[in-house]
Amino acid sequence: MPKPDAYSDWLDTVAHDLRTPLNLVQGCLDVIEKMGPLNQLQQKYVDRAFAGLRRMEHLISRLRDISWVDSDASLAVSQVDLHSAVAEVVEMLQAVADDRSIQIMVEIQEGAASVYADRIRLTQVLDNLISNAIKYNHDSGQIRIVAQANDAEIVVGVHDNGIGIASDELAHVFERFYRAQEGLRLKIEGSGLGLSITQGIVERHGGRIWVESELGVGTSFYFTLPSETNLRDGRKENLIETTPTITEPVDKHMVEGGSTLTEVLDAVDDNLQERQEINHPDAAGDES
Repeated sequence: MPKPDAYSDWLDTVAHDLRTPLNLVQGCLDVIEKMGPLNQLQQKYVDRAFAGLRRMEHLISRLRDISWVDSDASLAVSQVDLHSAVAEVVEMLQAVADDRSIQIMVEIQEGAASVYADRIRLTQVLDNLISNAIKYNHDSGQIRIVAQANDAEIVVGVHDNGIGIASDELAHVFERFYRAQEGLRLKIEGSGLGLSITQGIVERHGGRIWVESELGVGTSFYFTLPSETNLRDGRKENLIETTPTITEPVDKHMVEGGSTLTEVLDAVDDNLQERQEINHPDAAGDES
């Protein structure tokens, strides 16, 4: 087994190299669409090919995230407005939630409005947890995002009233590639890497993450970020302190070295599309 640094470098190289054939396939599909009008069946399979490419791109981004978690890469930390970070993610996921009539509520309590973190990575944590709360929720469900100050740390909770996780599976949810049985039974799309990546990012900040859930009732994920003083004193070897320069939301199309919000939306949208096809008799012979 390679050393962690060598392994993460290898994983990052593999993920990077996989993009070349994917770009070639996407280019060919683009040419096919531009060659002339496609009939309904042809367009259907072209659309399915694009959906497959999006899933592959999402998985490649996950692999690059894993290589980052396993590496010694530093965090670029600054003071982050938690209101702004949460609002950015909610805005990107709102359309998917609205399609299923899922209500998202945010409550950031006094004293928890500002955190000291790598903004891009913090946004990724919120993105993973909120998108999961949508994916594994019921139609017309609810999601509550609550942040509060607790001693020397900020505690953020993402609560849903969705399908929940069985008690005997809770100890495994942060393991790489692990998928809960209920999600598999319902054919909910996922790579099994998101929560492991989320855990890695939180722990890199010196925080903690845990889950509470009941099957059929809902799930709550909690994570903490230490106070500015604790983070400065305890994690200096992994930090690059920066002056906040991000005044606009992070570009949804490209987050270097990490999953993009758009890719998460694609994964959720693909899952919804597959569920719709399964429910239509004329799609019964499409899977191979």
